[in-house]
Amino acid sequence: MEQIITCQLLPCQGLVGLAISYALSVTNLLGDVVNSFAETEKQMVSVERAQQYIEDVPNERMEGSLLPPPYWPIQGSVVFRGVRMKYRHNLADALNKVSFEVEPAEKVGVVGRTGSGKSSIFLALFRMVEIYKGNIFVDGIDLIHLDLKDIRSRFAIIPQDPFLFSGSVRENLDPTCVHSDSELWSVLDKCHLRRVVEKLGGLGADAGERGKHFSVGQRQLVCLARALLTKAKMRLRPALTWIRTCSFSRQYAASFR
Repeated sequence: MEQIITCQLLPCQGLVGLAISYALSVTNLLGDVVNSFAETEKQMVSVERAQQYIEDVPNERMEGSLLPPPYWPIQGSVVFRGVRMKYRHNLADALNKVSFEVEPAEKVGVVGRTGSGKSSIFLALFRMVEIYKGNIFVDGIDLIHLDLKDIRSRFAIIPQDPFLFSGSVRENLDPTCVHSDSELWSVLDKCHLRRVVEKLGGLGADAGERGKHFSVGQRQLVCLARALLTKAKMRLRPALTWIRTCSFSRQYAASFR
């Protein structure tokens, strides 16, 4: 008769604790993996949007068929003739048969309620949005025939929402580094910013993220100084709805002149 011998294995308490410890760590790691997948999926939305803009948004037509004279525009006359423009095909016209003329050296103000098309005139002039009917002439040259670089390098605009880069004051005034320090200080004098920049530490001082070391009004003056440095024959300035003091309004108007 065979004798059956059974052996009962009694696990060591240390091994049991080690196994439980590893099991818990694996659970935590699995949770981290799930969170990583969720975060990756969330961030890929930005990639999807970027891909959508690359594929669906048409590129600007940069090249032109006409090369303007080196000093164009010499006089600065502007003619809108039956201009029609819309932001999308399924939207109403932002500009509907707009026609007007601006003589050389003439200062013109465009007034109207919100959404009436004041900013759309600027966008059409810079060809940020292409018109689908009509013509825009500057010194007798139709803008549709010009290279976008020629247009945007000859005009200057002071944005309604002043934007500054994260960098030095010099980089914000002269991003392409074509002007001397004396020219930069001269334009800062015209815009009443010399003392402000000197207090910050000079042209090499950090302007801060989005120009946080300047007030809103000072940021607007920096944008004005940047436009004055271009020596453009045409300067466009939207209404500044945030101005609260008459002193700054007079200062800004004097600098613009």
